[in-house]
Amino acid sequence: MVPTACAVGTITLWNAPPVAGRWWPIAVLAVVAAVAAHRFTAVTRWLGLGQSLMGTVQALSWLVAGPWVAVVSSLFVPLVARRKDPVIIAYNVSTFVIMSCAGWWGFHWAGGDTMTSAQDGLRDVAVPVAVGALAQLLTNVLLIIPGLSVLRGHRLPALTRDAVTVLRAGWANQVLGSVVLALATWGIHPRGLGLLVAAVPLMVHMAVLGTIQEAETGQTRALRTLIRAAKTSDPYLEPHGARVAEYAKEVGRHLRLGPHQMESLDLAARLHDIGFVALPPQEGEREPGHGAQGARMVEGLPFLDAAARLIRDSHAPVPAGAGEGGDPHPIELRVLQVADAVDALVTLSPAVTVEEICAVLEADPQHYDARAVAGLREARPVLRPHDLAMDQLPEWWRHDIPTALRGRA
Repeated sequence: MVPTACAVGTITLWNAPPVAGRWWPIAVLAVVAAVAAHRFTAVTRWLGLGQSLMGTVQALSWLVAGPWVAVVSSLFVPLVARRKDPVIIAYNVSTFVIMSCAGWWGFHWAGGDTMTSAQDGLRDVAVPVAVGALAQLLTNVLLIIPGLSVLRGHRLPALTRDAVTVLRAGWANQVLGSVVLALATWGIHPRGLGLLVAAVPLMVHMAVLGTIQEAETGQTRALRTLIRAAKTSDPYLEPHGARVAEYAKEVGRHLRLGPHQMESLDLAARLHDIGFVALPPQEGEREPGHGAQGARMVEGLPFLDAAARLIRDSHAPVPAGAGEGGDPHPIELRVLQVADAVDALVTLSPAVTVEEICAVLEADPQHYDARAVAGLREARPVLRPHDLAMDQLPEWWRHDIPTALRGRA
């Protein structure tokens, strides 16, 4: 991937027209804006923006500096990357360079022109920017498929779903956003006011994302504190929650849950048994109060209201038929209960298969929702046994085992 990116970037810059001297300060500013857009967008995955804000800034820069801003800003992505794994960084930078160049070539081949030379807003600005942004988006989709397959082990159904999600969110956020900003910039460019006007929504957006980042940072610190407390009290709690979260997210993706639902599901799965820290059960008993205790521990924390409700009802019986007629038990709760049972069954029998787990859960429709079980069968997540010996497990782990099998534990 890296050699390909180097070749594509070199060929693109070699064939691109040089940046006019008076536009270099604006080009440098655009590079900073693109990198900042990537940094702020990265903390709002649940808003469904993906990398579209950075892509919009890059598309706007084609009117000023050709492909130079797009390529150079892609090289600076490691400076703001949260994960410092060199393999992932190399893959991300290569992906950004290739899709940025593809976007500019789409803009160029569609007849795009610089801001000072464009004569017709539709022919020289709107259509080329739309084609370029779409080319950038499609290239991104084509590149993330092998990346997710190699780096995360995703299977074809999950890859297809991720690609569709990127296209569905990106065509409006990135393609239409790029066209609107490009037209606004070109429309009043004679005195440089266009760039100022185009920057206003970007600055407002980044200010909002900055506020969200502060809240998310507070949430992350609070979660780490809770997880540290749980780990000190019970070493099984944290890895159990992490495994349940992975299973739940795989099922949730196959059920096409929205970003907010997935965020709440992930948080609730990681913390659904946190109540045992303050309310340890008696040996061999299922403690009915740990869900309510766990909910009280996280209530009031930023962004955790929905997760608190899921934690409170995580072991409550739910009626069949998810999401029907104002059902107070959302599909996220049903997915959480299925994922919790999956981890318990893997703990009970490490050699168990997804199909065997589905058969057990389908035999108990009063406790496990059919739609969530069907999502589990479609997702077929990689089952991950725990690392502790059976005599090191807390007694309460048995409360997640389906009723029919508890005698085997």
